[in-house]
Amino acid sequence: MANPYASADMDPFAEDFRRAPPPQAMQPVDPAPPAPGAPQQFYSPSGHASQASQPYVPPQQQPIPLSQADAAAAAPPPIDPRARELQTGAFWKMEFYQQFFDIDTKQVLLRMANTLIPMNPPDFLMDRNWHGASGGNVLSTRDDKVFEEAGVVLNRNPDLYGPFWITTTLWMTLAVVSNIMDKIAYERNAQSVIDGTTAPSTGWAYNFTMASVACVTMYTYCFGMGAIIWGLMKWKSLPVTYLDAVCLYGYSMFIFLLVAILCMIPVTGLQWVFVLVGGAWSTLYLLINFWTVWKVALERSWFFFVVGLVVVMHMLLSMSFKFYFMNYSL
Repeated sequence: MANPYASADMDPFAEDFRRAPPPQAMQPVDPAPPAPGAPQQFYSPSGHASQASQPYVPPQQQPIPLSQADAAAAAPPPIDPRARELQTGAFWKMEFYQQFFDIDTKQVLLRMANTLIPMNPPDFLMDRNWHGASGGNVLSTRDDKVFEEAGVVLNRNPDLYGPFWITTTLWMTLAVVSNIMDKIAYERNAQSVIDGTTAPSTGWAYNFTMASVACVTMYTYCFGMGAIIWGLMKWKSLPVTYLDAVCLYGYSMFIFLLVAILCMIPVTGLQWVFVLVGGAWSTLYLLINFWTVWKVALERSWFFFVVGLVVVMHMLLSMSFKFYFMNYSL
């Protein structure tokens, strides 16, 4: 296209071109060096404006996801309840006693139900072969068998949770039932006074002494007799621990708890039936679990002595229900 102006003097933009500085080549600008220890950042070609503040990690530096098999192998193994070993020492710490109460409610209920059908050993004695059912050595130590019931892996360790709370509930129940029977006897005696058949008596009051006696008696018998039986068996080098003996004695008291509840029926004859049958059944539970190991390991004289001691002491405890705690004329 031709210049419409005849000369440069007639061009109004000529002076602007003459005054403008000559163009210069652009110099590359070096980026500022990163701070020491700062993570290296990369530009993500597929990143969006909202993700500009997040550093881009190249695919070769991203962690490789583990497969399900690798993840299962890397995970810590589950805790096997039958593999728990009892800790010793540091008895002044709470953790030492916590291990004796490490049991769930379902297993406690299973052990309580076992006292009602004592033909099978409780779960904490299943691997001892004390019943001699499998024909193995009754004096052998524990094996690695897994015992399950209703799909639950059974705890092979004795506990103190069940014995403690069964005994506690028993003496409280005895105290309540005893005072209920005392109140019923008082009301019947008061009715006899109204009818003129008996002499009047003093007013009725709650007997707190009965609760104290029941508390001392039940705790002493459960943990004391367990200690005596354990001491005799320890003397004869039998593989029995104090927890084994106390656990058996503690759960055997569950039968007496049922007896105490049934004795709320104000019929003397029925109370005698409940006491005698309950005492015999609780004694049978102890003998079934101890019988084979005593028969195999003890001399004849010692065998009859220990069996007689268990039977006599257990039946004396049963008789205390009628001769002391519920000794009322109904």
